[in-house]
Amino acid sequence: MSSPPRPGACLNCGSSLVRGFCADCGQRNVELRSPVAEIAREGIEEALSLDWPAARTVAPFLLRPGYLTAEWAAGRRARYSSPLRLYLVASAAFFLVVALQGSARAGPERPRAEDAGGAPPAALDLDEGGREEGRAAALGAPGHALDESLTGLEKLGVPEASRRVAAAFREWVPRVMFFLVPAGALVLGLLWRRRYFTEHLVMSLHVHAFAFLALAVGAVLGGGAAPLAVLGAIVYLALALRRAYGQGLGGLLLKLPVLVALYGLALAVGLAGVAAVAFFMA
Repeated sequence: MSSPPRPGACLNCGSSLVRGFCADCGQRNVELRSPVAEIAREGIEEALSLDWPAARTVAPFLLRPGYLTAEWAAGRRARYSSPLRLYLVASAAFFLVVALQGSARAGPERPRAEDAGGAPPAALDLDEGGREEGRAAALGAPGHALDESLTGLEKLGVPEASRRVAAAFREWVPRVMFFLVPAGALVLGLLWRRRYFTEHLVMSLHVHAFAFLALAVGAVLGGGAAPLAVLGAIVYLALALRRAYGQGLGGLLLKLPVLVALYGLALAVGLAGVAAVAFFMA
């Protein structure tokens, strides 16, 4: 059965078409009175994003570090998936793996002892000598907030407090990691100043995406795979800088340790902030 003819003008705005797409609004214009198989195929493609840019992106992204960044800087962008899309997919995969592993380790939720008529769980011993309320009050509002958090954690008990802190970590770590992308781009800009910030941002998105995938694989493998995943991300970064920025080996050996140290500092500050938020939200 032959496919129905395409419309001569855009069905959405009436503008001229370029190979089936509107030159103004970008809509793909096809005849709606099509066979069911054709409509189903297009629906699956859009739902799962099974497009050619995604297929062309995977191999160079994994096997040729820095190639996609260089292609983006050269203006060849439509043929590949966007850097932001790569980052979102890779980070979602990582946090999904972490969440599934956390659920598997936690097992089924156990009934609380007081609900079953037994004794409440052991309280957190946050200050063996007793909490000095006068000292907390002397710190003003921060001390008062800290005192309230400590009191709340003591009442919760160890299992429930640990569960709430872990939940707060799962909620806030993805947000912090997203803000570390521009932080990484800023560090790149400090060391490679003759390039536009958008190039550094694309490089940061690509490297973070690979790091998330490497860490997801490391989490699945377990054991000592996590340090290898981190090392793999650093090697990927070095190769990407050589290809996309044309960085020589000598300069790379000088700048890469500074880059890793500054980014590690930003990561440590971000995780410390997450720990503080998790503590006060528990």
